[in-house]
Amino acid sequence: MLVRLINLEEINNVINLCNFVRDDLNKNNINIWDDDYPSHDIFIEDIKNKRLWCIEENSEIIGLVTVIDNIYDELSWDGAENILSNIKNITNANEVCNAYSVSNTNEVCNVYFLSRLMINPNYQRKGYGTILLKNIIKQNKNKTCCLLVSKINLKAILFYKNIGFKYLLSCNVPWSNDLFELLFL
Repeated sequence: MLVRLINLEEINNVINLCNFVRDDLNKNNINIWDDDYPSHDIFIEDIKNKRLWCIEENSEIIGLVTVIDNIYDELSWDGAENILSNIKNITNANEVCNAYSVSNTNEVCNVYFLSRLMINPNYQRKGYGTILLKNIIKQNKNKTCCLLVSKINLKAILFYKNIGFKYLLSCNVPWSNDLFELLFL
């Protein structure tokens, strides 16, 4: 088993895995992804920015997760100030980014975001997601990890809480009518 960054030559494998996972989510009435999201362009951007990680076994990509070091890449919509304020309250560092003073910069914060975690449905509940996330968490051991998860995705919420994530708040997001939970570790 290997956890590593994805490269551009693997984009078709990434899209195929995403489509397979999306179809499985939809089959289970968890309609959080559609034909527009996550998109080919989003994955290309993730790969170019060296933030799309995979877990593979026997040269097969089993799962993916995007690791976003700049929280403003993830929390850049109007109304995200409440989320940023709550994240600041759970971190101990004095230099947690302030949206008004460092937006559109590459300042490194002590917070990172996980996004678009997906595990091939044929490999779920076999430890691959846990291994992938624990590897990412270990690489970022001195930082606070945050993520947003739809409240309708109960399986994912339970998975994250079993790893040790804690609930911070519920929030609305501009891309969905569903309520989301902000979790942190």
